[in-house]
Amino acid sequence: MDPRYLRTTEVDHLRGDSTKARSLLGWKPQLSFEQLVKITLDHDLEQATREQTLTNVGHRVVVRGTAHA
Repeated sequence: MDPRYLRTTEVDHLRGDSTKARSLLGWKPQLSFEQLVKITLDHDLEQATREQTLTNVGHRVVVRGTAHA
């Protein structure tokens, strides 16, 4: 394995620039940033509520994206 081809698993800042897609393709976003944040937050809160409900009734919940034994 060559370490030159490895990348970090955690990235501190992700940034995108849609200028090229907008100018060349005429693309424009269908959602505002605020709408996207709300959709994401609503989904995460709903999932957390489900996981808490399952935990409260005795189920073992494995949260995706976390290390577990």
